[in-house]
Amino acid sequence: MQATRGRGRGVLALQNCRTPLRRPKAFQIETSSVHCDFDTITSPEIKYTSSWADCETDTDGVFKEGENLMVKFTYSANADTPLDEAELSIKQKDSVTFIQYYPQNKMWCKVRLGSSEGFVPSSYLISLQGNDKLPWLKSPQEVPQEKVEYKPYKSAYARDTPQESAPATSYRCDVCCKDFNGPQPYAMHMKSKAHKEEVEAQQG
Repeated sequence: MQATRGRGRGVLALQNCRTPLRRPKAFQIETSSVHCDFDTITSPEIKYTSSWADCETDTDGVFKEGENLMVKFTYSANADTPLDEAELSIKQKDSVTFIQYYPQNKMWCKVRLGSSEGFVPSSYLISLQGNDKLPWLKSPQEVPQEKVEYKPYKSAYARDTPQESAPATSYRCDVCCKDFNGPQPYAMHMKSKAHKEEVEAQQG
């Protein structure tokens, strides 16, 4: 029995278990769009077109020849660099001398570190004239702090009004020159024989 066309989509369009379904037209890739010859790939004019070496990035200003620059980030040189010259390994806080920008764009620049020269990313460098941009060169500003006044400790159970203490002469015998800690000891002393003898001695 012959299979009829137009059965539907998905599994309904299967004619048998061995013939795969055709891909929808929207997902079909034209072979002409991916064709390129060997000359196009190796052409020096096309070599850097739309590549990572032609990306425009913002750099910290425009560097001048002979200007001293500070390295912001550590960079390890790539041995397989697509640039015409070798790259240079730099470390954070290194001081380098600017030579020139890369001819294709300003994303790369040639610098001198000691006796070595090479290309490094321009965004990894900064002029020493703008040293306040570097976090490790900023001088910390002292933040004024309020003076904290410490008050003497006061118990929560303490009374607000101070208690008046009794005068020291309330229970004092001026005749015998003695102090007593309460009315009862004072009364007993006034009736005692020793007190009476002392009074008689002072009067006589």
